[in-house]
Amino acid sequence: MSNCSVCLKPVKGEMKNPEYHDACLRRLLGTAVLPALGNLSYGQLVRDGKKRLQGGQRFSISGVQVKLVGKVKKGKPGHSSELLIAESGGDLILKPDAKPEEYPGLPANEHLSMLIAKAMGLDVPACGLLPLEGGSYLYVIRRFDRKDNGEAVHQEDLMQALGITNKHDAKYEAASYESAGRAVMGACGRGQVAAEYMKRLIAMFAIGNGDYHLKNMSLLMPIDKPVSQTPLYDVVNTQVYDDPNRMALSLMDDDDELIAFNVNGFETRQDFIQLSRKLGVAERAIATFIDKKIVGQREKFTQLIEACFLPAELKQTYQTILDQHMKLLSQ
Repeated sequence: MSNCSVCLKPVKGEMKNPEYHDACLRRLLGTAVLPALGNLSYGQLVRDGKKRLQGGQRFSISGVQVKLVGKVKKGKPGHSSELLIAESGGDLILKPDAKPEEYPGLPANEHLSMLIAKAMGLDVPACGLLPLEGGSYLYVIRRFDRKDNGEAVHQEDLMQALGITNKHDAKYEAASYESAGRAVMGACGRGQVAAEYMKRLIAMFAIGNGDYHLKNMSLLMPIDKPVSQTPLYDVVNTQVYDDPNRMALSLMDDDDELIAFNVNGFETRQDFIQLSRKLGVAERAIATFIDKKIVGQREKFTQLIEACFLPAELKQTYQTILDQHMKLLSQ
C-alpha cells in the first residue's frame, strides 16, 4: 500500500491510480485520472524554468526554485489528458527538483511543509507531487489568483504593498515582521486578520522556514471582494539545508525592545507573544494556537514526516528541527 502523493494518507480501495486518491487528484488537477506529461521532461522543465531564476545575496530557497505555469489539457474521448506548460491562462504552478545536489528532495520538502501548515489550520491551496523520470518529483500547486473562469485576480506581495524597490536583499532588510503585520492590517483590517498573520509567522518558525520574507507574503485584491491575505505559498523547511536563519526578518522594528530575545539570544514563545500584543492580538489566542495547533499535534506531524517523500536522512533532520522549535515555543 502506498501513500497518496497529495494528502500522504494510505491509498486504500480501488483507485484509478495506485499512488493517489481519486478525490485528491481531482482537487489538485481537476481530473481523477493522472494526466500524461505530454512533451514535458525533467530536463525541459529545468531548462525552461531556469530562465526565470533570480539570485540574491542571502540564503534563499525561493530565489533558486524553478517555477513554471501549467495546465491540464483535457483529452478527446478515448484519449488521456495532458499536463502542459501554459503560455497563458494556466491554473497550476509547477516546480521540478532543479538543484537535487544542493537541495535534495525540495519538492517533497515543500509538499510536506504545506501539509503541516494545513494541519495547523492555516489556509493552504491544493498541492501534491507528480513523478518524473529518474525518481524525481514535480511539485504542483493550484493557483489562488485565478477565478473559476480563468480570469486573473490582482495580488501584491508586501514588497509592492509597502512600495519597496525590489533590489539586492530588500525583501529581507526593508521591513520587520512588525511593520509587515501593520501593512497587512492596514489593507485587510484588524482583529482576526492580525491573529491570522501572527499564526502564520509562528507556524513558519515552527516548520523551520527561514525564508519567509516580504515577497513570500501577499495580498489578494479582487474587484468585488475585500482585500485579504493570500493562502500560504513557498513554504519550505530551509533549515534542513543548513540555512543559518531561523527568521528571514527582524521580529520588531526595534529588536532592542524584545525582552526574552535579548536575554536568550534566540526567539522563544515570549517574543511572539510580545509582538502579538504590539499588533493588538490577545495573548490567549496565540497561546492557544501554539499549545493546541503546534505543540499538541506533534504525533500528527510525525505521521506526515514518516509518510512523506523526503530522503530518510532528511526526514530525521526535519523532525529534529520541528521538535527543537516546538520546545522553544513551549518556553
